[in-house]
Amino acid sequence: TKKEKSTPSFHKAFYLWILLLSTASLQLTVMRWGNVFSITIPEAGVSEKMNAASLTTDQQEQDSPIISFAGESNMINKSTITTSQHRRQVHWFDSSKISGYDYFSGAWLMPKGSFLETPTSTMIGLEDSVHKVYKKHKSNVRMAQDWMDFSVEHMSKWWKILGTTTREDDSVGINRIIGAFKNYTSQNNKPMASSDLLQSTIAIIPYQISLDERSVKALKWSSELSIVALQATITSIARLGVGRIVVVTMKDYREEMHVQRALDMFKNGTSTEYSHVQVTNEKWYKTQNHEENLPCASVVGLQHAFQGKLSSEETRQWLGGNAQNWKYVYYTEPDTVLQTRQSALPAIREALEQGMVLMPHRWQPMPHHTDVNGARGGHIKADGGQLAEMIVMEFDRENGSCCDMNHHPSEKFKHCGNFWYMCGFGGIKNVNRMNQDLAHERLLPYGFIKIKGGTGIVSLRATEHGRICRPEKGRPGFVCNSNS
Repeated sequence: TKKEKSTPSFHKAFYLWILLLSTASLQLTVMRWGNVFSITIPEAGVSEKMNAASLTTDQQEQDSPIISFAGESNMINKSTITTSQHRRQVHWFDSSKISGYDYFSGAWLMPKGSFLETPTSTMIGLEDSVHKVYKKHKSNVRMAQDWMDFSVEHMSKWWKILGTTTREDDSVGINRIIGAFKNYTSQNNKPMASSDLLQSTIAIIPYQISLDERSVKALKWSSELSIVALQATITSIARLGVGRIVVVTMKDYREEMHVQRALDMFKNGTSTEYSHVQVTNEKWYKTQNHEENLPCASVVGLQHAFQGKLSSEETRQWLGGNAQNWKYVYYTEPDTVLQTRQSALPAIREALEQGMVLMPHRWQPMPHHTDVNGARGGHIKADGGQLAEMIVMEFDRENGSCCDMNHHPSEKFKHCGNFWYMCGFGGIKNVNRMNQDLAHERLLPYGFIKIKGGTGIVSLRATEHGRICRPEKGRPGFVCNSNS
């Protein structure tokens, strides 16, 4: 739904009052240029190195990153990376094993050269910032054989299934998801040990809010949810030691205040640079299908900065003080928490050095009674049947594995006119809702998983597109590959 651009004065004042009640003081430099408004937090100090003692023995014994590509090639040349980082084997598969939209996660990581080669003139849809990347770089696209090595938790469908902001008499869902984001942020607010391998990476996050303005409570809930989701997304990137994170918005006072509040918590204790850029150039954001295509504008803006098409001051707002720092680009949606492990970073860096375009798997979180028992919105209830009795497998982010199976169990079912995982929540007519297993039969082949160190929200052992992985809990020396 397109957000309203005009707001009555009393409504605007009231909205600002709600935000300011919980907004700490933050000194920002606000600048306006021909193409952008920019709000930048001054660079903070370098944080302390974290202890790496939590790595398992089998990971410590691995002294070189081994990367194997299934499909186009089995081996690549290794280049030397000077780092104290512990390393593990990471196996990747290429586009020959990607079906349909399996590649789509709303995120990607690629070398700057590949980024600059990506065409933007055909990005007419909001998700074309990913689709067109895949189409252009298909031969170099790689996905991890072990989903724990490179994946994301995409959260907005979770709270939409529950209707978290639409049920004023039910605070279970909204409290759970806001609490999960805050807990994730507090537990992951420092870079991983020796996480300098991705210091040359710049990340862009296009951010447009969707507020529920039907009531005071709905406005407050949706506003808070939008902010903490963005904070968790930023945290998941910063913990990898990424050098700069740029949040991109339209010129909107509400989005400006949201970003200001979100970035407030990052102004101290990290070597990552943070910037907020507001796009005003209509040529960047107006596309054939959308009046405001911010994802496209984010890509266009960063490309122009790299290509020297902006003024020196505009370029500084996008790229920081030294534009030559950046070798890699990460793109993500603002409700998407990146999951990878410390021991996989050398292999990720190695793949980027070889020109690969990395696309993470997209876990599909599912409202589950262990998270939201008693909620009135749609969720898997604890009232008997196979789904209710399925054990939620908890995996440690560093040591667990979930091996890609290149299989889509959901494909054997008829299309219900909705996302396959939402069919049981009203996507099928004439289904007996009293029988949870029958209503959600598409979920039965998958089972449930929870990532320890992630958001802590239960997910299907599946991507949004129905691809499945096979879990392996902490087997010493185990590595997923095309034959495992």
